[in-house]
Amino acid sequence: MPKFNFSNFKTVLASLFFILGLNYQVFAGEDSLYDFKWLDPDKKVYVLQNKVYEKKNSFYANIGYGLGISTDFQSARSLQAKVGYFFLEEWGIEGIYSSISNSDNETYESLSFSSQTTPFIRRYNDYVAAMAIFSPFYGKINTFNMIYYFDINFGLGVSKINGESNRTAFIAGDATQVKNFTAESYTGLIYKFEGRAYLTKNWNVNVTYISNNFKADSAKEVGKTTLYGTQDVIFAVGYSL
Repeated sequence: MPKFNFSNFKTVLASLFFILGLNYQVFAGEDSLYDFKWLDPDKKVYVLQNKVYEKKNSFYANIGYGLGISTDFQSARSLQAKVGYFFLEEWGIEGIYSSISNSDNETYESLSFSSQTTPFIRRYNDYVAAMAIFSPFYGKINTFNMIYYFDINFGLGVSKINGESNRTAFIAGDATQVKNFTAESYTGLIYKFEGRAYLTKNWNVNVTYISNNFKADSAKEVGKTTLYGTQDVIFAVGYSL
């Protein structure tokens, strides 16, 4: 067993606190309190960041294109539409619809060619979701004499997923039916991490990591369920008002 290197641990710990300190400065809120040592200890100074693009009482809509990053034997592409409303500066709600297209990827083709084998496949056709949105961070970047503003938000909610699989053939042990897919439906937990960069007051671009997690029937045993998850990266254009 490797020995614990306390010197390296201190270096990593110091670096972590340094990074956290930088992030605090970058993403400080509008009411952040700063401690100026040269002032009277009894005085408090608040620094306002002049938030240009406020979200409170605003609606937004996004259209995006996504890439699936979690399927073993399928290439998944998605078109996603979502609408949302921020009832507070940091809190909002969001509804999503995503349509997914699937095709056999190189891994599937290689397996089929080399061993004449068709693997178990569970693929997803579309889903709808509702999420609560928390957007605690915002900031700005000054580069080439231009200032760019951005937000970072998180979402958590429930989803309804429509998919299909060739599970029936595996349960029956019928190799002649492995290319036949049966429709399935699942209820899942969905979460996301999203960055939004503002182009203008109304237009923005977004990059989102989104994950659906659900239980579905096992391909190995009748009556047994297995936890599955899908992950996508979505690139979107948004409009808010």
